[in-house]
Amino acid sequence: VLLWFLARPLISFFDSTPQVVNFGAACLRIVGPTMVASAVGVVLARGLDGAGNTTPAMAVNLLTLWGTEVPLSYGLALWAGMGVTGIWWGRGIANVANGLLFAFWFRRGRWKRTGFAEGGGNKRRSRSPPAAVPPGRKPPAQTPTVHRCGWRCRRYAGEPAPQEQPGR
Repeated sequence: VLLWFLARPLISFFDSTPQVVNFGAACLRIVGPTMVASAVGVVLARGLDGAGNTTPAMAVNLLTLWGTEVPLSYGLALWAGMGVTGIWWGRGIANVANGLLFAFWFRRGRWKRTGFAEGGGNKRRSRSPPAAVPPGRKPPAQTPTVHRCGWRCRRYAGEPAPQEQPGR
């Protein structure tokens, strides 16, 4: 609401040329209200990313940017004869579509059954359980050793620890 009423003073703060103020205020009034939907989309997308469900966030962003914003802005600007104002209308419509699609996906709740939301990490990248140790054999050593760079890790458990070198 503030962007609607303060569009002209806000634009004139950066450039007081009358043509720039008129054009900038019109564009800000078009796209300003849709930034709420864009903010909702960003927050929900980062929530999905944090839950380990990154593919839908990527798909929705690609769909709304390349599938909605670019063709719609191009079409409104050139084919509908709206000029640069059509680009801002395309951007605004894509913002609303982004927010609505993320709200729909988040509301479905499928993200709760994948990734980190279950506490198991990304299921596609999780390792298979270790093979059972045959009777009478010792399990492999799981104690970390000192890595070549000084870190303690299990990756080089078979290598001897590096010797301390003087002067390092």
